[in-house]
Amino acid sequence: MPTKEEHLDKALRNEQLADVLAQSKFPDWAVTVYFYSALHYAHAVLAVYGQHPESHEATAPLVRRNPVLKTVWAEYRSLQTASRNARYYLTAISPAHLQDVRNDFNTLKSYIRGELKV
Repeated sequence: MPTKEEHLDKALRNEQLADVLAQSKFPDWAVTVYFYSALHYAHAVLAVYGQHPESHEATAPLVRRNPVLKTVWAEYRSLQTASRNARYYLTAISPAHLQDVRNDFNTLKSYIRGELKV
């Protein structure tokens, strides 16, 4: 199972890719990759608790109930929904929508990094 540090590394790499995609003609993929970065931030916290969910369906309730992650449940859920909408429902990503996604991502990231003291 991946460690907290491995999840944090993957989160950072995904964020870097999302930032590149956000400046390209592929904002839908930026939204998706921001969500996957958030997922790895959440999994870093869960790894500290010895929890290693193997699906989105298993991750969501753990995020919602975890004493650290429940604070950013709304942002996590918003990112997950935006990602799903971009991938499956072909939702157009306006600059304003992309900024909302980035705001949710940055809130989640900052909070988790602060809690993990990294």
